[in-house]
Order: sequence, then C-alpha cells, then structure tokens
Amino acid sequence: AAARTLRSFAAMYLLLGAGVVSAALAAVSTRIAIAAAIGSAALALIAKGLFPGRPRKLASAHRLQRVRALLSLLRGGKTPYDLAAFLEAEGSPDDGKVVLSLTLEPALHNFLRSMHGGAIASAVDVSTTLAIVSAGGFPGVSTSLGVSYLAGCGPGEKIRIEATVLKLGATLAYTECRLFRGSDGALMAC
Repeated sequence: AAARTLRSFAAMYLLLGAGVVSAALAAVSTRIAIAAAIGSAALALIAKGLFPGRPRKLASAHRLQRVRALLSLLRGGKTPYDLAAFLEAEGSPDDGKVVLSLTLEPALHNFLRSMHGGAIASAVDVSTTLAIVSAGGFPGVSTSLGVSYLAGCGPGEKIRIEATVLKLGATLAYTECRLFRGSDGALMAC
C-alpha cells in the first residue's frame, strides 16, 4: 500500500507539477496528524478510565474484573514462562489483595519436576502487579523483588497465590506475596 501511494504521488508530480503534489502531500500529512491526535486522545481517555492518576477504592467485583482483564491482555504474550496462561483469578477479598491459583504444568518445572524458582519469582511479580491494579493503581515495573523459597511442590500440584498491596503511593507501591502448596497448605515462597 505504501509503495502504491508513493507511485501515485510520483505520477501526480509528473502530471501536475511540484506545487500541486506538495499541497496534496500537506493535506495527507494533516489528515495523518489529525488521526494520530484523535487516536492518542482516545488511548489517553481509556488509560485514564482504567488507571486514574490517583488510586481509588473499588468494589470487590470491580477489582476482580480489572484483574481478569489484565490477565487476559497478558495471555499469549512474551512474558516469562507465559505465566498468565496458567493463572486463574480466584478473588479479590480486600482492597489491594488478590487471590490467584495455578496448577503446576511441565512448562513451569525445574529439573526436579518442582516449580522452577524463576517461575515462582515471575508469579510473585505478575501477582503483585495484579494486586496493584485491583487496588486502583497503575501497572508499572518492579524496582526490587526478593523471594524466599521455603518448600517445593510436585507435578500437577495446585498452588494458591495471595498478593497484597502494603502501601500504594503516586509513583511506587509496596507489596508482598505468598505461595501456598495446595495439598497441605504449606508456605512455598514469600
């Protein structure tokens, strides 16, 4: 399409002269600029609606809706271990708290067939981001992430993840996350 457009402008240049073609190019550039401005404004309004500048209190159903929406956006992406494909939102019982679950699949195994430490760290990262979104905050980047590994789990094991926002500021959020083994409730990582 771009090559065809360039050929059209070249033909117009030969037939009509530089002045007419320059005016046509200016009109096209103006239309593109207007379309870009409208698109940018629409995206800004969507972002403002989903992630307002100041955190706000949300009802439990709305928190869970935001978590599920963000999870669906992440699915099939290039996230480490494609973790979003395995996570299920169980609930958002309190403001800034999210409960998720996942079943340990081979893609998340280490060589001992337990959950890989990198997959656990990714689960902590993704889950705490979802908790921030459920609290009315904006998803951002992690500035620090530490994980203590306390217990393993077996193939096919269901894992419960509880992520909580401790403090939500204008530019930073402080969170914590705990992973529990489904079979006996043992704390796997925090």
